[in-house]
Amino acid sequence: MHKKLKIITPIGRSFGAGEVFTGPGCFASLSAIRYSRIFIIHSASFISSMDGNKKVKKILNKKIFNLFEVSKGEPIIENMKPLFKEIADFKPDCIIAIGGGSVLDVAKLAWIFYEHPDISHANLTKAFNIPALRGKANFVAVPTTAGTGSEMSSAAVFQLNPTSPKSFAISHDLIPDIAILDPNLILTVPEKTKIYSGLDALSHSVEGYVSLFNNAYTQDLAELSIRNIFNSINDYVNNGDIVSADCMLRASNIAGIVQNISIPGIGHALSHQLSSYGLAHGNGCGKFLPIAMRINSRKESVNLLYNQLAKKLDLDSTEHLIAKIENLLSVFDVSIPHKILDRADADKNFISKVFNDPTLRANPLKIQDEHIIEALEMARE
Repeated sequence: MHKKLKIITPIGRSFGAGEVFTGPGCFASLSAIRYSRIFIIHSASFISSMDGNKKVKKILNKKIFNLFEVSKGEPIIENMKPLFKEIADFKPDCIIAIGGGSVLDVAKLAWIFYEHPDISHANLTKAFNIPALRGKANFVAVPTTAGTGSEMSSAAVFQLNPTSPKSFAISHDLIPDIAILDPNLILTVPEKTKIYSGLDALSHSVEGYVSLFNNAYTQDLAELSIRNIFNSINDYVNNGDIVSADCMLRASNIAGIVQNISIPGIGHALSHQLSSYGLAHGNGCGKFLPIAMRINSRKESVNLLYNQLAKKLDLDSTEHLIAKIENLLSVFDVSIPHKILDRADADKNFISKVFNDPTLRANPLKIQDEHIIEALEMARE
């Protein structure tokens, strides 16, 4: 693998996994990896609904491997100690993550603690302060949802314990060496997961297009991702055919590249914080996306960018782009339960939590308290 330059300034650049395999059946490309001891961290659904155990045994053949099932929910460090011990005892030279975004995040965190078991919380959560990885193992990501783009991402989201706020481990070393994008693995996911993951990918690209850290290259990628999502999400959700699934998986992957540099803004910051009340991340990202666009478009230069994006997507204006996204939310019946919004309103620290979210610094409009209050109120509609 080529070593990545140690440059963290997000100017005129973009990057993703070292190698990406795409298309139906590409899961079998795992048979060619040159590792001898493989630790596989996977979702329960991969084994139960995809006959994953049989797939893995057939593909990895005579290689030594260990399967570890991740329970549902967000990554919580306090609950991951059995995983950390098992992976340390197994001593893999490769970690493979198979699952949705939270599973891939769990695997990234397990990788960090395997390589650096004594890492401090301060170093874990300070951007670009994680020591170098790959001293013990390489990393392969196999997404089973089309949305988070974690197989291309420099970050892992987690909580220290069930009541702590969201934290972020950020390092370009966390970008996988190999990403496997097999649409066969995302055909059987629940309808809501298809919707929310697709909206997450859409928000990565739309918010990334106007991010303070955007550049012409990531804007081109964002446009491609958005176009593919608009063209395929309905077929993927309603019909689940392999062509639309493949398109969604590639669109999500491209959106993951976008977010590595062009970090999303207020929509993501709000969704991150509401997830501590039980809101699915993609649900929040989807609902807050047009709200964020309406707030941000009050700044003339940002509105011009939205207009530019709209025209590239064969739409007339910012308003038409917002309307198209709002129509998707209506078709898929996307809303945020009022009881969750009530908890945010009642939490005297909620606004400060949003301001502390690292994605907010990329928002193109300087956010004030009233913008957050307004966004929560608009989310009730």
